[in-house]
Amino acid sequence: MTRFCAFLLLGLLACSCSSQRLGHGYRLVSRTVDMRNVTGAFEGLAHYTDLYCGARRLGTVGQYSVSPSGRFALFEDNGRLLLFDRELGQTREVTDGSFAIPKSFAWSESAGVVEVAYYEGHAPSRIRVWK
Repeated sequence: MTRFCAFLLLGLLACSCSSQRLGHGYRLVSRTVDMRNVTGAFEGLAHYTDLYCGARRLGTVGQYSVSPSGRFALFEDNGRLLLFDRELGQTREVTDGSFAIPKSFAWSESAGVVEVAYYEGHAPSRIRVWK
């Protein structure tokens, strides 16, 4: 128990967090982790942004978009494009096979699609939200 408390305290001291509400129960949590004592770390402080739906952490995100109804969240996590369906509680990968950073998202939930435009000349994607 003492070891657990020590790790918990270390985690709280090493990480500072802030939160931003996005609506529909989604939020972004920005956190900073002290990496000064980590061998081979590139920076002294590492900055991350995590996407949550309620208490559930969906992933560490780069670009993201929540659908107008709030049922879906599409987000980039470590080079993968992921689609979360809040109603089903499921996340699935929808990456089209090559890495590209999303630039914009255009939702058409009634048609069951989201159009994704990318940086770096990558062709746009049309992602079906219904499985």
